[in-house]
Amino acid sequence: MPTIRNKIAALSICVDHSLSEEDAVVRMKKLLAEFCEEYANDLRNFESAWSEHGTARFCFFAMDACFEGTIAVGSSGVEINLALPSSAMPLRDDIKSAAREHMRQALS
Repeated sequence: MPTIRNKIAALSICVDHSLSEEDAVVRMKKLLAEFCEEYANDLRNFESAWSEHGTARFCFFAMDACFEGTIAVGSSGVEINLALPSSAMPLRDDIKSAAREHMRQALS
């Protein structure tokens, strides 16, 4: 996976859940697939790799910049960490809010 250049901020988004860890992983995989489908015209080279332990790394290009992050699914919550390139800083709060809401919906 490519690495970010000009990264200036990191977002951490945590959402609690009451699902089994396996169900939460399935729902997060589905959420990533829906994200790719919804933003297909804006994303390039989306890649994700899941481990056996409910963690994933992902990256994609959008707005002429590379975004990369991790997903960690635990027994009671999911945490996404996303490294933001400088070009995305004006959208930081919107990205965080939208991601949190999508995660809440997926995990409910």
